[in-house]
Amino acid sequence: MSSATKTDIKRYINEDKRSGLLSYRRRVPKQFQIYDARKIIKRSLHTREMREAISAAMAINKATEDYWNALILTGPEKSMARYENAVARSRALGWQYIPADKLPKIVDEDFVKRVLSVEKSGQHDKSATLGMENTPGLLLSEAWEIYQQLCKSQIASYTPKEKHRFFIPKKLAYTNFIKQIGDLPIAEIPSEVALDFRDWLLLRIEEGDLKPNTTNRMLGNIGILISKVSQNKRLGLPDTFQNLRFKDTRKKRRPPYSRVWVTNTMFAPGALDGLNVEARMVVYVIASTGARMSEIVGLEAEDVSLDGPVPYMSIRENSPAMVKTQNAIRDIPLCGSALFAIRQQYSKLPAGWKQSTNKGSPPLFPGYAGKNDWLSAVANKYLRQKGLQESPEHSLYGFRHLFQDGMIENNEQDRVQADLMGHEHTRTRYGKGPGMEQLRQAVLKISFDAPSSGQS
Repeated sequence: MSSATKTDIKRYINEDKRSGLLSYRRRVPKQFQIYDARKIIKRSLHTREMREAISAAMAINKATEDYWNALILTGPEKSMARYENAVARSRALGWQYIPADKLPKIVDEDFVKRVLSVEKSGQHDKSATLGMENTPGLLLSEAWEIYQQLCKSQIASYTPKEKHRFFIPKKLAYTNFIKQIGDLPIAEIPSEVALDFRDWLLLRIEEGDLKPNTTNRMLGNIGILISKVSQNKRLGLPDTFQNLRFKDTRKKRRPPYSRVWVTNTMFAPGALDGLNVEARMVVYVIASTGARMSEIVGLEAEDVSLDGPVPYMSIRENSPAMVKTQNAIRDIPLCGSALFAIRQQYSKLPAGWKQSTNKGSPPLFPGYAGKNDWLSAVANKYLRQKGLQESPEHSLYGFRHLFQDGMIENNEQDRVQADLMGHEHTRTRYGKGPGMEQLRQAVLKISFDAPSSGQS
């Protein structure tokens, strides 16, 4: 394949109608599609001037054609197999696999031992010991498939919905990169290409399409994807997405509800009657415990203790619920509206569940177990439609902020606040910490009264 002339290259240059920027765009020829899984190659040219674009496009086009010609000789799958075999063989021979171009940088004595060890070895042992196998041309799309497999152990205990949600932001970053930059080999994504992607994200921010926090997550997720695959495959690739984050990443904090609003408006007699009973009970629990919605809908029957001097619920990791951190595992005393709601749900549990050994502990909120997103949508929509939101910015999460603000106003100890909120305590922990009665007194001061007898 001969390189395109200046006249030919123009057919690969396209103008973005929104920004006016020119980009290189070329469909993978049929004879290379067996080797290159990408359908279209696309790279930003960072200019609106055709003369500059032609020069940049010619350089990209030459590099692309050189890559295709090399694939005919090796092929991505074959090169990956050879590379992985070399890594495995190197380890079997007692060496860490180090690419040949990095070998001179290691300790001289180690390098000499490697050279001496292969004097009478076969070619395969030489390639493995001296790092002579080229880094494979693993495409980003192929790396994405490997990355999903590598994450399996990390999300093994997640519910199907949580597994789906885990990959959503990662897939968004990966698909946007390929759409804008192209499905490049991960070994050929230098810092300049990472900056190309960052420039495109910056344009989206300026046009109001994306927020800095979203773009930072995209940059971070692409970097993590490549780094994790590189580490697993021992490719030794640099993290070219480091230090590319945008500033102004302050999260917009959901405002807390005011106690007066909750008491007089949201919890007024009949105000929540139109909300289904199970969702309503969750709202009552959130209001007087400050717990996360996912923690409450994940409660099972055995997580509740109602018979002792201090009724309480235990936040723990189980099948329908994932705790956010280890600090989130905690016991919260039940008072006021929370105690009322938990007793209501507990009374509806199937008879004889304690004697059942096959089905385990039944969920306390069966309609929403593992479905906190659905509950959030249902409840917040109801509050909005009935005028029960204190402002458009308020959501159910505002109860959690209100709960902690209440403890601060009451000058509760930092340890008490951390234990009830499930936060990390900044000071070293000594002793057992606050007892249940001390925690109960703190909750009692800020809990809301149980609803009137007409609400259940």
